[in-house]
Amino acid sequence: MLSNRMFLVISYLLLLSACTADQERETDMHGGELGYGQGNATTELKQKGWGASGQLRTGNKNDQLSLQAIFSEPGTYTVQFDMVDARGNRADAHALILWSCAGVEVSRKISVKNGASISGVGEGVRVIVTDVSTVTPSYAYDVAITVSKGVRANTQQPAVFHIVGVTPTVDAASFLDVKIPTDIGAISFNVSIGSVNGTPLADQAVQIQQRSAVGGILSLEDPRMFPWIQLQPEYDRIRIINNTVADQILFRLTLGIDG
Repeated sequence: MLSNRMFLVISYLLLLSACTADQERETDMHGGELGYGQGNATTELKQKGWGASGQLRTGNKNDQLSLQAIFSEPGTYTVQFDMVDARGNRADAHALILWSCAGVEVSRKISVKNGASISGVGEGVRVIVTDVSTVTPSYAYDVAITVSKGVRANTQQPAVFHIVGVTPTVDAASFLDVKIPTDIGAISFNVSIGSVNGTPLADQAVQIQQRSAVGGILSLEDPRMFPWIQLQPEYDRIRIINNTVADQILFRLTLGIDG
């Protein structure tokens, strides 16, 4: 009788162990996060993290590095970028980030530099990095993308977007309108200025305005007085006004991106 009882106990323990192993295997197959790395190769991960890396070439807009992640549960996630440019940080790239939830996508676009990051909410995310450099001759540089759960730390570099293809100068007694992209999630802007010949600029020598396509005008101010200015949604361009009579000015317009 004792041996039969021990046999039943051992059989029960073996059955319980097998069931537990099946459950663990099922968790490994279905409880992990589904991520896509470079080249859209499918990988299942237990951890809430994804990554892709590769090389882009300056001046080659056909080269792209992409990553797609589908989260097991909706939440806040952070995309972070790393760029290694052996030529001295001359390369420029833009990242399109598409957060998706219930079949609806929300887009953000940021400039990619080493340490750039952006957070968003969704059930998944697609990231596409494209070179926008204008330097020649062409050369290769390394880019990496990672995605992890959580909010971007306040100590990390904020998400920004630099507009390319705009001549960064304004002649004396003239102005230049710079159109703001409407699909990148811009919420603020900064304009840094200086004279081409190095002459110190007096107060209000350069002014900026937010303007709309129908003629609306918001504020007229020296950009050096306000490091970051809130971008009003109804205004789609920034006017940079050079009030000097002889100095050509240089400027750099930076957009702050939500996230």
